[in-house]
Amino acid sequence: MMLFLISIALPIILFYLIHKRNQKSTTPNLPPLIPGLPLIGNLHQLSRAPLLHTYLSQLSNIHGHILRFNLCSTPTIVISSAKLAKEVLRNQDLAFCSRPKLVAQRRLSYNAADMVFAPYGAEWREQRRIANTHLLSPVKVQSFRGVREDEVARMVAEIARCASSLPSRAVDLSKAAMGLTTTLICRIGFGKRYDEQGTELMRFKDLLTELGTLLTAYFVSDYFPALSWVDRVSGLTKRLDCAFEKLDAFYQELIDDHLGRGRAQMDDQDHILGMQIKFELDSGKPNWDRVKALLMGRAG
Repeated sequence: MMLFLISIALPIILFYLIHKRNQKSTTPNLPPLIPGLPLIGNLHQLSRAPLLHTYLSQLSNIHGHILRFNLCSTPTIVISSAKLAKEVLRNQDLAFCSRPKLVAQRRLSYNAADMVFAPYGAEWREQRRIANTHLLSPVKVQSFRGVREDEVARMVAEIARCASSLPSRAVDLSKAAMGLTTTLICRIGFGKRYDEQGTELMRFKDLLTELGTLLTAYFVSDYFPALSWVDRVSGLTKRLDCAFEKLDAFYQELIDDHLGRGRAQMDDQDHILGMQIKFELDSGKPNWDRVKALLMGRAG
């Protein structure tokens, strides 16, 4: 009986030892791992740091300028020197330029269909060419100067009116700045200026607020892909789906409105949505999800 057990166990042990040796020989030369806990890795250390950049600076003084963490099951590298940052962001840019595949970002960007979240490749290069040549060229950005000046003048006039009223009224500058940003997005992005107290502008502001909240929300599946059910149980997945459907409906209404104007009027549109719709129609195979993803990237 003992010989039988040994005959079974010995091949398993030998296979394990050979596998570990081969694994070591093919493992890349990684920087030392910052000690953490099982399962959650270093997540508890980073989340408890009062000032994250200060904490990372302190760790770099101890462990060097390349830090390696485990955020649950996700390996993460932190660069803490200007020289290495230049190496990553410039010299080795193609190896690091793609964004991580986070749940909310991929969902809200139509599976990374826009230039902001798309992985580096032929599609990304084509989108960048269109953006640099047509949508965000120096000439095009300069053409929006009148819109920017008009909206800033409106905001300053409103602040002056509140200050000169009797009695003078306090001005929430954060709210005013948010209103300016939203209005600029609407006018430059899709050629509309909604009434400041109107339902459409409030609807768009609410969508932007929800968009910002979800893009920075903690999804368990970003760190534990096998535990995606936790996001469903917590209601976060349903909230993400609901926000996506509302954003999709809003963008579709904008596209339908522009398509309903006829080609002659669309050719005269100088805002981003009008130009992107023209590109899609000229291609012969319009991809409206790509247009919506572009709008999401500009709004986010």
